Amino acid sequence: MKQTHLEMQKEIQRIEKEIRKIEISEHMQAYRHIQQLSLTNYAFRESYKEMMNCLDNYLDAVLDENYKHQIFWFHYQTPEKEVYRLFLNFVSSAKTLVDHTRRMKDTLYRGCSFEVKYQEKIEGELASNPLNLFVNRLRNFMVHYRFPYISWQLKASPTETRMRLIISKPDLIGASFDWGKGAKAYIEAQEDPIFMDSLIEKYYLLIDNFHLWLSGCQKEMHQSEYSWMLDELQSLYQELGRLKHLQALRSRKQIF
Repeated sequence: MKQTHLEMQKEIQRIEKEIRKIEISEHMQAYRHIQQLSLTNYAFRESYKEMMNCLDNYLDAVLDENYKHQIFWFHYQTPEKEVYRLFLNFVSSAKTLVDHTRRMKDTLYRGCSFEVKYQEKIEGELASNPLNLFVNRLRNFMVHYRFPYISWQLKASPTETRMRLIISKPDLIGASFDWGKGAKAYIEAQEDPIFMDSLIEKYYLLIDNFHLWLSGCQKEMHQSEYSWMLDELQSLYQELGRLKHLQALRSRKQIF
């Protein structure tokens, strides 16, 4: 039976009310927090990829005919500038991911049984992990103090030539900066020099493994409710679009 204009308007209002009800629900708020964290995680992963790509291609950059070798290490050219820029992006995105993850946990799981499980995971794998403590303090060092001294080490053999970027251990230890007990212990335990590719790779795997665990837990807890909610929301929006399109067609016929 053909709907009257008034009936159609009432149905549109009912659907809009249902959509609003879903969009302000606790499930949707939780879903949005999780999606926002996935965006932060994406920024961290892409910063890691760009950093590693830069390190892998550094040899090609310095062998370029336009590259001019300098006597003093503080005469930076584009390849060196890119290393520092991308390294700052990486440690900054890492700290951002830490802060955003903590905020999501406090917002969604405060007082829940999962909060205990989450905290046990943090304390067991991250809170006292020397590498994690060092990278967190390294971010503060680079943002609030200065950049570390980065240079390169070249190893050549009959089959390959390899260049690796390195961080000076004495430069870190000798800086008038409060590293904190854990981060300082990590620095002191490292051989000199500290290879950037190894440092970044190990830290990335540490954080990525934690977020794979977190994502798995959230999928187990929320997948069924989110699946229903998103399917229902899509269905409502489709019906709303159909009715508004039909309403617009009828209005056009009345005009002409």
